[in-house]
Amino acid sequence: MYSEVETTFLHKKKISFFLATSFVLSVVFTSIPLFIMKYVSIETSLMIMFFIEFSFGVSVYMVILRHFPHYKIIPERNPEFIKKTLILFILITLIQTAVFLYNIRTFQTQVVNLDFLTLISLVFIIPFYEEIFYRGCLFGFVCSIYNKNLILPGIISSLTFCLMHTQYFSFLYQAILFTISSMLIYIRIKTKSLFYPIILHSGMNAFVVLLNAQSFYR
Repeated sequence: MYSEVETTFLHKKKISFFLATSFVLSVVFTSIPLFIMKYVSIETSLMIMFFIEFSFGVSVYMVILRHFPHYKIIPERNPEFIKKTLILFILITLIQTAVFLYNIRTFQTQVVNLDFLTLISLVFIIPFYEEIFYRGCLFGFVCSIYNKNLILPGIISSLTFCLMHTQYFSFLYQAILFTISSMLIYIRIKTKSLFYPIILHSGMNAFVVLLNAQSFYR
């Protein structure tokens, strides 16, 4: 027998196929800069990718996801949800602070000025579409094909999330990313919503931006 939480994330074949297809397309879109960097700057190519990913994420949400309660991006003033999200945010900020101090001691910093569009992308656009595709589509699809528990789908979703962030090449950074992704999966399961994972992800990115200020690492 499945628990109520586990059955919440189960889908019929048609919806599962839609979730899988949406995620695969989002992965394909990440390769856009590789094809257009010869024509535009790398910054512009990334902005184009962010816009396409965000637009596709909104489309996927409006067409299918919003019709399922556990995918809705609607704030729910549940004290328990808020408490868990705040605790995870504190843990994540401690992790990111430790990473920041480690980077200062280990590497030379390079000043990078963040323009308004980059800031908006990091804090709002990227958290939105990454939660839609990783904690939404991918997690939902894996839950539907492996319906014994939510642990393996969470691990697979987090591992995929790590592998797609190729800029974090060391085992340490991948382990940190996996831990953070697992926290996002946890709050996704507990709240049965994408709202709190998006808020947590957005808050984390905003904290990293403030922490690094004008010394942003390439």
